[in-house]
Amino acid sequence: MTQKQQTLTQRGLFTGERRFQLRDDRYLFIQVKGVKKEKNFQIDLMALNPKSKHKLTIAWRWLLATGITLLTLFLALHIMPHFFGIALDAYALPFTISLSLLAFIFAVVGISASYRELIFVSCFGKHPLVRLLTNKPDRKTFQDFTRHLENCIEKLSQHVRLDTQRRLAGEIKMLRRLAKNGVLSIKDYENLKAHLFKLSDSTS
Repeated sequence: MTQKQQTLTQRGLFTGERRFQLRDDRYLFIQVKGVKKEKNFQIDLMALNPKSKHKLTIAWRWLLATGITLLTLFLALHIMPHFFGIALDAYALPFTISLSLLAFIFAVVGISASYRELIFVSCFGKHPLVRLLTNKPDRKTFQDFTRHLENCIEKLSQHVRLDTQRRLAGEIKMLRRLAKNGVLSIKDYENLKAHLFKLSDSTS
């Protein structure tokens, strides 16, 4: 297996840098570099569901700002003069240009800050653990890595024979480690742990 298929580095305009490295086709080491902090953690592929899913994250705040700016422009130019007798007169053109430019900037930032991800969730808790920016750094590199990752997860689920109780215990242990590393919030960890304990009781 080539080194290219084992490692994937992604950079997003607003998501920082993410580095994924497969180790022994069993563990996925993840490094996430943000503006202020860095997180390093490891995922046991046995704890991942083989079926990934796509998710679109939209920067609604920026797009909402675009709509509000355009609405303000419309009200100032059409509604206020007609109903309230307030006209911008000589300031109409500079006002229009300024708000139009501002709306354009908000729209560009909103589109740039929106992104698609391929997500792998935990096997029993169904919590997102691995987030890959779609087609980053390029389509072929992304597809080669994700295809190999999916194959590794599928092979482990088929060939490593562990009963449900042991797999649940392993997932809880891994989630606890992620919570200690700050990858999961304490609240999410406690909720997931309670859910997994219920599954353990029902299968015992």
